[in-house]
Amino acid sequence: MADTESPDISSSSEAPAPETAPRRWFVLRDLTRPLAKLPAYKRLGDAGFEVFTPLRESVSTIGGKRIRREVPVIHDLLFVHSSRRELDPVIDAVDTLQYRYVKGGAYCEAMTVRDDDMNRFLRAVRSVEYPEYYSPDEISADMLGKEVRIIGGTLDGYSGRLLSRRGSRKKRLLVSLPGLLTAGVEVEPDYIQFV
Repeated sequence: MADTESPDISSSSEAPAPETAPRRWFVLRDLTRPLAKLPAYKRLGDAGFEVFTPLRESVSTIGGKRIRREVPVIHDLLFVHSSRRELDPVIDAVDTLQYRYVKGGAYCEAMTVRDDDMNRFLRAVRSVEYPEYYSPDEISADMLGKEVRIIGGTLDGYSGRLLSRRGSRKKRLLVSLPGLLTAGVEVEPDYIQFV
């Protein structure tokens, strides 16, 4: 499918019937090309779905001009808060959009993230201007610093490990969605309590 073509998915989200199916955070794959004009996270957002994909700022040259834009950190990873009943017609209509399935789970069991875990993660990454994102295979044992608890500030009550990086003066707390994504969010040293 060319990038300029996009199936109409807005009709599937128009004033749905009263919702009886639970809304969950589904983990999806976007199979469009990395520089597609209309990636799945934008398409779903325009259709009224609550979507999260980790973004970073990138500068590229297009037609001789340097353009700054936000691009996904992990191109094919996105999270959509919806019910399966609302999302299934959209997945069927868009060839480049798929559920991620639970490895070793039941047949076609869509991967989901618990609301509490996702809300905790979103609160952390939205509390700072530039979170650093890591895929599970990028986190090594030598990157894991001391166990800490955050006392005060926007991340009050969070606990976890600090990101250990040589030469860095900034303190970053690692916040994870296990097996999917980890974010390093900057914390003030005054709020850190070592466990």
